[in-house]
Amino acid sequence: MARKVTRKGRPKGYKDAMIMKGFMRVAVYDYDENGKPTRIASDSGYVPNQKTNVGFMNFINYVLGSSAGSLFISSACVGTGTNPATNATALPGESMVRRPTTYSAPASTQIQWIASWDSSLCTASFTVGNAGLVNSSSGGSLAWGISTPGQTWNTNQSLALTYLLNLS
Repeated sequence: MARKVTRKGRPKGYKDAMIMKGFMRVAVYDYDENGKPTRIASDSGYVPNQKTNVGFMNFINYVLGSSAGSLFISSACVGTGTNPATNATALPGESMVRRPTTYSAPASTQIQWIASWDSSLCTASFTVGNAGLVNSSSGGSLAWGISTPGQTWNTNQSLALTYLLNLS
């Protein structure tokens, strides 16, 4: 006997779905007299990310399918631009050196990447307008990005980026 099918073509009672939500946070830290980051001077909070079509295809679809076009996150970038478009392949206004990311899995359904820039990388006051994750230390493809609330990063401060991808 055939199963009843809904108008959308799924078997009746089919409710299994995966939801992915990404959030990025950019924080600026002050230093104490010993040169250690001590307090947060500015924090964007966790901002929902902008998935890009290329990011979804290369970093999710191709990886799950073990395709030759698979890409993996290796670096983070910041810039003075705005939110990347869904068809973006690069971060708009990217203007600071890219930093390597550290990967971790804080939970079975969560992935985290962290990157940081120390004060020596900021040669003048810099307003962080956006941030993103890419697969290369130069060039490459943008996976995800955000527009930040315009945090100012000064030469005596460090910058940290945290990206969380939640799967449910």
